[in-house]
Amino acid sequence: KVVELSKKNRELSSELESERAKLKKLSIKCKELESINNKTQGDIQRTSVVVDENKAEKELKELRDKVKDLQARHTEAKSQLDITKQELKKTQKVTKIKS
Repeated sequence: KVVELSKKNRELSSELESERAKLKKLSIKCKELESINNKTQGDIQRTSVVVDENKAEKELKELRDKVKDLQARHTEAKSQLDITKQELKKTQKVTKIKS
């Protein structure tokens, strides 16, 4: 009976060592996957930031273009106003002379 128990003990010990080895491999694999996951999440966050920066740059460019357009229209309107003022002065002089 002792021999049978000893044999059973060796089998269970062997099985236990096998399971420990599997556990160790799985633990290492788990750590690797967690590391990859953390790196991937960091990459995703960096990509998200880059996308946001690109979007912000595009919006900034659009706003700058609008500002340039508005400045050009303002300059044109100011020029037209000056021309109109000069014409008004000429008209006022002519009406003074005719009166």
